[in-house]
Amino acid sequence: MRSVIAGDFTGAVSGNEAVAMAGKSRAELQELLVLTLRRDLLFEEASRDTRINEHFALAYPGEADPVPDTDEGIDPAIAAITAHKAAYAAWLPHLKATSEAIPNTANCRECEAAAEVPRTHEDKAYEALIGTPPTTLAGLVALADYLPGAVLRNAVVDDDDGLRALSTVCSAINDLAVRDAELLALGRQYDRLHAEWLAAEEANREPARRCAAAVKRAEHLEGDDYTAAMRLAWHLPGVDEAHQAKEAAFEAIEPVVEAILAFPASTPAGFAVKARVLIWGQWPGGQYGETAEDDLHNDYGRRCARLLIESACAAAGVDWRGQPVTPSENQTEA
Repeated sequence: MRSVIAGDFTGAVSGNEAVAMAGKSRAELQELLVLTLRRDLLFEEASRDTRINEHFALAYPGEADPVPDTDEGIDPAIAAITAHKAAYAAWLPHLKATSEAIPNTANCRECEAAAEVPRTHEDKAYEALIGTPPTTLAGLVALADYLPGAVLRNAVVDDDDGLRALSTVCSAINDLAVRDAELLALGRQYDRLHAEWLAAEEANREPARRCAAAVKRAEHLEGDDYTAAMRLAWHLPGVDEAHQAKEAAFEAIEPVVEAILAFPASTPAGFAVKARVLIWGQWPGGQYGETAEDDLHNDYGRRCARLLIESACAAAGVDWRGQPVTPSENQTEA
């Protein structure tokens, strides 16, 4: 609403609505601004609670006059949005003047002539907007938020605009999914090795307890007697074998973890893969599934890691083992 009060009507749903907004008094617009600010405060609170501040900021950009971004690293869809907002803002005053002019008069023809260049620029920016797929998740969020209003404002030009805009978003989703395909494949490999490691950790617990008990009994011994007792403890049936199997399973995961950490993620599923590998590093005893209560209250580092893992996995619809879960299961865990 601040932009409307300042004379910028690019946020209007349609050209007709933009003209109608221009007819509002300043007092009416300021009253609407109060309502808008209240809405934005609720959105900001929700943004903090769901940890999507970055996406929210891109999907709901500031109200300052748009300036084309020249950063070569920017998502092309965000650049197209910025360019279209600038072009539409330049054309809108001419649209208003033409709409208010009496048809078939000299004044109307002058308004139409003056509007021709900015209208052409807006048309080109619009064509670029509906045909430019985003390359990042943030760009996809921004485009999905901006496109509906832009298409409605320009739909009178071409009835196929809605379909073309939808195709742009769908192709972007497919491209992002393909870009994460190798990361997701590594994630499946990690989940399999992780399950084998947890099984090896479980199989080692009973032999490890027997070994620890034997070592405890030898604490009073000294010299060669202590050394012999320690050797016997490690040579109890199954002790060394279980220990070696556990160590081998743990070490087998490392190269997969390193490969996952080196891959950028583009989708919630990809971020969930990167989050799950934290389990291997933060819970080297394989006890992630058993220490939730203690982690949340007594270990700040593990608490942060656990909350990150849970949030990323919930967004991707999987559990910490990488297995699909239903929305109701996610709500129960939360």
